[in-house]
Amino acid sequence: LEEYILDFKEKHDSLLNQWAFTLEHFLENQADSFFDKYGSLNFLHSHVMSLKAKEELSSFLGPLWEFRRIAIMSLAGDVQTKTIAKDFLQKRKSICESYPEEEVAINYYNAAKQLHKLVIS
Repeated sequence: LEEYILDFKEKHDSLLNQWAFTLEHFLENQADSFFDKYGSLNFLHSHVMSLKAKEELSSFLGPLWEFRRIAIMSLAGDVQTKTIAKDFLQKRKSICESYPEEEVAINYYNAAKQLHKLVIS
């Protein structure tokens, strides 16, 4: 058993060292610059609000961009948050009513209701 442990350690130490070096390199050269730029809620809010096209918002915030945009707006204290959240809730409600058998539509509508409740409180 001792030989097996030593053999395992020798084989995997080099992989662990490579992984640690790669992670350290990433954090030093890429992650820091990302967080320097996007680590500020004010910058993030400003950037999100400058994006107008759905494609731009989706590309930047990902598939649930509408939820994320409203959350960012709310955290930043944006005065338009309640209006946009209400409009989004109405849109999700309309979709849910058009496709009442679709579980995805129901789930999105329920999530929009919860987000709206958080935003208006």
